[in-house]
Amino acid sequence: MNDRVEELFHQLADVSPEERGRYLAAENVDAETRAQVEALLAFDSSDSVPFERDIAATASGALATLDV
Repeated sequence: MNDRVEELFHQLADVSPEERGRYLAAENVDAETRAQVEALLAFDSSDSVPFERDIAATASGALATLDV
């Protein structure tokens, strides 16, 4: 991943898809870079509930074994 893709990803991760599109168009981001950024954003916004649930369950189990 190049620096520009990473920079754009971080700038756009917390904005709406509509705002992302406007920003990328206004900045004249080339098609290849835009596709990479959009792929990262799509992956980032994918449903992570099962993953978070597994982490929470593991953490709860670990905390229960601690001597507090």
